[in-house]
Amino acid sequence: MGMIKRIAFIALAASMMCAVQPQGLDAQGRPDGVQLQRLTFSKDDVVSYPSTDEAGRLVAYRQEALDVQKGEKIASIRVLDVDRMSTKVIFTDRTVKAPAPHEGQLLLCGTKPPVISGDGRKVAFSVGLGAPLFLEDHYLCVANSDGTDLRVIPLRNEELVARDWKGMGFLSDQWRSISQYRISDDGEQVACLAKGHLGVREASMPSGILIVRSDGSGQRTLLAPKWKDRDWSWEGYPRNPFTNGGWVFELSGDGKSLIFGAQSAAEREDYDLYMMTSDGRDLEKIAGIKDRWIVRGDVSRDGKTIAFFYSGKKMEGMGTYAVEFGRKGMHRVLSKVTDRVDFREMSSDGRTILHRVQGVGLFAIQADGGEFQIFDERSGMVQGMKGVPDFPSFPSFWGSRFVSAKGDRILLEAVPIGKDRKEIFMARLVSAKKQVEILCPTCGRHMESGWKFCPYDGTQLSQESR
Repeated sequence: MGMIKRIAFIALAASMMCAVQPQGLDAQGRPDGVQLQRLTFSKDDVVSYPSTDEAGRLVAYRQEALDVQKGEKIASIRVLDVDRMSTKVIFTDRTVKAPAPHEGQLLLCGTKPPVISGDGRKVAFSVGLGAPLFLEDHYLCVANSDGTDLRVIPLRNEELVARDWKGMGFLSDQWRSISQYRISDDGEQVACLAKGHLGVREASMPSGILIVRSDGSGQRTLLAPKWKDRDWSWEGYPRNPFTNGGWVFELSGDGKSLIFGAQSAAEREDYDLYMMTSDGRDLEKIAGIKDRWIVRGDVSRDGKTIAFFYSGKKMEGMGTYAVEFGRKGMHRVLSKVTDRVDFREMSSDGRTILHRVQGVGLFAIQADGGEFQIFDERSGMVQGMKGVPDFPSFPSFWGSRFVSAKGDRILLEAVPIGKDRKEIFMARLVSAKKQVEILCPTCGRHMESGWKFCPYDGTQLSQESR
């Protein structure tokens, strides 16, 4: 199998809001500098969990504020237009009512990050119920990124829907919570990993995989246990996805392929990675790892390239591995600057892998033979910051998209001077063909090379800007 080659390291500098001067550009015009742009200015609020679309133009994130009068935290889901620097509030705590049978209950932001579709049109996130039920992440929410057409979607366990679930002792035919969810690039479908049930406390905790239409018009179960002898029972393998091991759950951007970790044999710690088509017709074991310690992963938009992090002892060693379909085998991804690549994210074209070397910096490995340093921790703090930038933090085993399809726009977090909490930044990799940021002289927004007029206010751009 072909893999990401062992490649040379090229050091780059980072700057605030401006391009770095060229330092040893190669003939391929690989990135020669980094522009660092601050995206959020949240004052005393807390921002977290950013996710970007394919172009790196829109960013969905969570913001939490303190209501001083009520003495409680209010969370919201927001979408930021990076070039216009304008924000839309998609959802706010206690502003939307729950569907039946919990009418009258006001919904709260869930604990999971929002995800935005590749085309930037849709945002998916979880919401839950507060007292007296306390059901976190109970519903899937999908809305347009402009804040319109919010849908609250309950996930139903088809095994219970087909039975007399009330007579069986259940309080509902719905799954208890949504553990993971990923949205297709066209925003039409969401893959969900659901867990738990409501009622029958002595029963084990089930997990299942569903494909949900984003307009709420339907859902289809791809993998789930049956109810037998007062407990949940699996028939064959794979089983127990994302439970006790195999912590990977990703949907390809084209919406056709789903990768997930699941138990692959009777041995409790025998887990592997699987790929299933979103129609449930084809299922393939893709790694042959036989170990539960598969903890992060990603899949390219076309489903042909997979990268994941392995933290166990059965394989060649801890680190990042790549699988490229159409060729045999599986490889460990190598770097010139570290013995172990700490995988964080892969661009959806499958050609850029992001990783961090503790105490050294943030790096991007490219499939065509380049490895670039996004930020050098050894160079000290960036002007205007208290500390050094880092890739965004997420809940355990969560895989979010914080890099554009081409790998040229990357979301980061850092603490600016004057704040005690992190804000969201964007690192733009600058190529030989575009070393200077092009801005509209009137509105100050980012312009693409070749534009004759600003699309926002109509200002004619100079020949030099084009």
